[in-house]
Order: sequence, then C-alpha cells, then structure tokens
Amino acid sequence: MISPSGYEPLGNDDAQNFELCKVNSNKKEDEIKKQNGETEKEAKLHLPEVSMIQRESMCSIASEMFIPFFFAGVGMVLAGLELDKVQHWTSFQEVNGLYILVPPLLGLKGNIEMTLASRLSTAANLKILDQWDSLKRIVFGNLALCQCQALVVSFLVSIVAILFNWVPTGEFDLKEGLLLTCSAMLTASLASAVLGTVMVLVVIISLKMKINPDNVVTPIAASLGDLITLWLLAVIAQFFYNFPDGEFFVMPLICGIFVLLIPIWAYIGFKNEYTHEVITNGWEPVIAAMIISSGGGFILDSALSSNPGVAVFAPLINGVGGNLAAVFSSRLSTNLHLNCQRGELPTEFRTGCVHPCFLFCGTNNPQVKAANVMLLLVIPGQLAFLSVIYFIEAGHVAITTPFVILYLLASMLQVIILLHIAWWLVHRVWSAGDDPDSVAIPYLTAFGDLIGVGLLTFVFSVLSSV
Repeated sequence: MISPSGYEPLGNDDAQNFELCKVNSNKKEDEIKKQNGETEKEAKLHLPEVSMIQRESMCSIASEMFIPFFFAGVGMVLAGLELDKVQHWTSFQEVNGLYILVPPLLGLKGNIEMTLASRLSTAANLKILDQWDSLKRIVFGNLALCQCQALVVSFLVSIVAILFNWVPTGEFDLKEGLLLTCSAMLTASLASAVLGTVMVLVVIISLKMKINPDNVVTPIAASLGDLITLWLLAVIAQFFYNFPDGEFFVMPLICGIFVLLIPIWAYIGFKNEYTHEVITNGWEPVIAAMIISSGGGFILDSALSSNPGVAVFAPLINGVGGNLAAVFSSRLSTNLHLNCQRGELPTEFRTGCVHPCFLFCGTNNPQVKAANVMLLLVIPGQLAFLSVIYFIEAGHVAITTPFVILYLLASMLQVIILLHIAWWLVHRVWSAGDDPDSVAIPYLTAFGDLIGVGLLTFVFSVLSSV
C-alpha cells in the first residue's frame, strides 16, 4: 500500500537494512536496555522497523494531485465571483468590517473541516467506523468539537473586526458590532454543521463503495467550503442589516444563545474519547491562524476601497497557495511519522531551515519531486482559472498580459514562500514533540491568506500606477 507521503513501507526484514534516524538520547537508551535485558555494551537503540523507498515519479504525483487541485480551484473561482458580487450589496458597502471577516472565516472553515475530514478518514482506515456504536460516538463527538471551535473562533474574529474598525476612528457603533458578531457566529455554526454533515456522509458512502476516503473528502471540503461559507456570510449579514430597529434585541439574543452553547459543545467533546485530546490541546494553532488571517482581512478591506477587482482573485490566490502548502505539509509530516521517533529529526534536517536549491533540487530532500510538482502546477492551474474568469467577463479589471504576468509571478512567489515555511514549521513542530498534522496546516493556510492578499494588493497597486 502506498502511503499518503508517496512511499511504500517495507517489511520487517527489509527495514533492518536501513538506518532511518540517528537518535542520541541517553534516556531512551536506558529504557531500551531495561526492556530488552541487554548489557551496556550490547545495548543499541532500537529504531522503528519501518522504512520507505521512494516509488513516485513527478508524473504520478501530478496525476494524483490534479483532480483535487482542479475541484478545489473551481470552488475558489466561484467564491471569488461570489465575493465580487456581494461587495456591491448594501451591507458590505456600509459595514466595512465584513471584509475583515472574510479571510479568517474562510480559513476557519478550512482548518476545522479539513482536520475533521482527516480525523474521520483516519478512523475509517483504522476500521473504527465499521461498528455502529463507535461510528455514532466519533461522529457526534467531532461535530460537537467543530461547533465549539467554530463558535469560539468566530466570536474572536468578530472582536478583531470590531477593533480594526473602532481603533482608527475612535467611534463604536453598537448595532454594527452586534451585526458583525452575530453574522460571524451564525455563519460559522451553520457552515460547520452543513460541511461537517457532508464530510460524514461522504466518508460513510466511501466506505460502502470501498473507496479510500482520503482521496475523496479533501477536494469536496476544499471546493464547497469557501463557497458555502461566503454565501452564508453575505446572506446573513444582509438579513441582519435590513432588520427593523424595533427588533434590535434579536441580535444580542442570538449571540447570547451561541455563547451559552459553547460550554455545552465543549463538555460533549471533552467527554468523548475521540475528541478529548483535541478539545484540550488543539486551540493554539486555530486561534493563532485566526489572528494571522485577520491581518489579511484588514489588507483586503483596505484594498477593495481602491481596487474592487481584488475581490475576484483574493480567494483564488489564497486558496491555491494554502492548499498546495497544506498538501506539502501533510507529506512532510507523514514522512516523519513513518521514519522518525516523535521529537527527533534526521541529522541533516535538525536546523529546519533550508534554501531554495535544497528544497527544489536537493538529493537529500525526500519530497523534492513533490515540491517541484506543486510549483509546476501553479502556472497552468492559475492560467486555467484566469481563463474562466476572462471568458465570463467577471471582475472589475481587464485581464491583460501585464496583469497575467504579475499575477502569476505573485502566485509563484507566494507558493515558494509557503513551501519554505511548511518545511521549517513541520520540522520545528515535530522536534518539539507535537503532531504537525494538527498544528502546521492552520498556520500555513493563515500565512497563505496574509501573503496572498498582500502580493495581490501589490500587483493591483503596480498596475494602477502605470
């Protein structure tokens, strides 16, 4: 069986011929001596009897990544077209803080639903979902966890948006603040419920059809998530904006109900054996990613005031870069899981820092082919998505040759930066004894939003000054 990292585990006999990681911990050596009854001279560090031989070519990697990449890209294009449309709605024109909500809410959807998809797929592959009792517990526990995370982070996102609006002007509008908070929490809760249910159904159907959920859940989550979340935010915000002043009490009532639901969902997740660890230790990456993405939202809010065309391309450049970096991070993490003990790194990777020549050309880089494939996917993928936008005549900017060149350069630069961040972050997280699968992806998608919107704004600034 080929693992997600693109390598095939060997059997025990073959694995003994490979030294995978050099670990010098005296404590671990002493423990091994005691367990095996070996003398000091005879005691040797027993490494996991697992090894990997690279089996993939660049063509096979590209062929496996193409379909998920394409479907995710279609979802991002549709999300961009939707943002381009709703920016003219009264609520988005009058309540500037709504733009600040967009990147962190879309990123929140990705972080929560993608980690949900990963947990369900892992449980499916471990046969945990084959029994009805365990299926009910893991599904209900994970949906409760997603609701808790969605409500907490969306509440914090709305606070950040309120502060970004209040600090520059020194004026606070209570109705606008309640609108932002209520819209963010209701959007996050509904999106989490809808997407979470879809993820569960897809995993169950995949099991019934003997399909590996890992190959199905990810592109569906990526293609539907942005579109559903953005549509819900736009509709809910417009609904509350048009609310009669006499029924003003409804918004604080809804916010209060959601706040009261947070400890209930948290208690359910805490008592569930499948989500106990995540609900106690999984908050730092999600909240930190929210703060980083809010910076991208602030840039987007400023950029749209002078360049409305940014709306079409922001979800696209953010999503492409973030998804490629997430895939690269997952492959790096899988490679470490299969080859090294938690907290220890191969000798040549202990610094965690690499230069572009090593990342894309280094013979010691086990993911050099994947890094090159992801870089090579950027230009044809972005050209295909730009062609769709061009032929349907969307947006407020002419897709000219200078724009295409600058946009492709910005997208390439974003992916190169994110791949380097992914390499450093995954190895740092692993050396600290944490699981990169749970920690790295939220940071990478958040940095993808921040870097993508920043570079896109720079492109529009250059074009407008020419």
